[in-house]
Amino acid sequence: MVEYRTPSLAASGKPEKPLRWIEQPVSKTLYDPAQVSDAEYLEWAQEAMSNARLLPSFPNIYEGIADNGVKFQGIVKDGQFDTVYAVK
Repeated sequence: MVEYRTPSLAASGKPEKPLRWIEQPVSKTLYDPAQVSDAEYLEWAQEAMSNARLLPSFPNIYEGIADNGVKFQGIVKDGQFDTVYAVK
């Protein structure tokens, strides 16, 4: 798992000025391609996003669960998922 800080966003979706950091770190899960193929990971992400729901506190982030129980979040940009990643 990797933890990092993210900037606080204004209503426009751009970082606030002056820049402020979100106090609680965001965690993302990494996967080992020696154990899980890219094709498997993509299949899980597609399953999760097919039943994803919009997170109430974020205007463009959806969360869903793949059939195997792995939770994913996806960021929508221009009406499509731009980024999808597994979360804890």
